[in-house]
Amino acid sequence: MPELPGWEVRPAALEELPLSAEILQATARLWQARGQAIWPTSMLSVERLRQQAEPSGFRLGWLGAEAAATMLLIDHDPEFWPDAAPGEALYLHKLGVHPRFQGQGLARRMLEAAVLEAGQRRLTFLRLDTAWDRPKLRALYRDFGFTETGRRTVHGRDVALYELRL
Repeated sequence: MPELPGWEVRPAALEELPLSAEILQATARLWQARGQAIWPTSMLSVERLRQQAEPSGFRLGWLGAEAAATMLLIDHDPEFWPDAAPGEALYLHKLGVHPRFQGQGLARRMLEAAVLEAGQRRLTFLRLDTAWDRPKLRALYRDFGFTETGRRTVHGRDVALYELRL
């Protein structure tokens, strides 16, 4: 991808967690308005995000001085990947691009940042899941190079599992 002036992905500071929550909530509202709920907005408050994961796992994608995208990177994911060996993968969750910034390839740039971080940690895989009934998201991951490795029902959601060998 060509360079995007002013684009940077970095760990979210604890005081920036509300920015991640705002991006995820805006993304969820947009998809809900399109009739394709992605996450319940009630699960995206700062408090709920802190209960779900360590705040240190959140990353923010900045376009100049504006937080435009976010994602969560975690070291293990036993709910979605119960058979995975510890220390072999980085797991990506809650990738969101604020609606004001969609259409600029920022989701792909966030994926690139996740691959870079996983590589720096000398891990073998970057893994993620997405709803089975989301063909556009599934295509994004396949086009990026992820391989679909399975299908699982977690918390009543039918999900596709993807991994990218690094």
